[in-house]
Amino acid sequence: DIWNMLRHFWDGTMANGGIENIEEEYWPEANTYTNHWVSPSKMKSANALHEPIWLYVEKQVKEWIPQAKSFSRSSLYGIRVYTSGSILAPHVDRDPLITSAIINVGQDVDEDWP
Repeated sequence: DIWNMLRHFWDGTMANGGIENIEEEYWPEANTYTNHWVSPSKMKSANALHEPIWLYVEKQVKEWIPQAKSFSRSSLYGIRVYTSGSILAPHVDRDPLITSAIINVGQDVDEDWP
């Protein structure tokens, strides 16, 4: 299933140098979605997993929004790592990102998300 595939990919990343070996994510200077100037986020590309992720997410979104007649794929980034002190600010995504999904693959936090 998708969870085990992502978990296996993430565990392999951690075994091969961990977060320190993941590239910092580029954010335009004026972007305030995250506080990247204080706590840079990182992005681990997962290109080989894009198709199975798309299929899984499309199935889930169709269940969440049964009245939608069609879906179009827009953006799939990879596994984003928020470093200590990171903030993901409330925001409205740009068009055509009408519905978004986040799959929490792993976390090392002082306090679990609610």
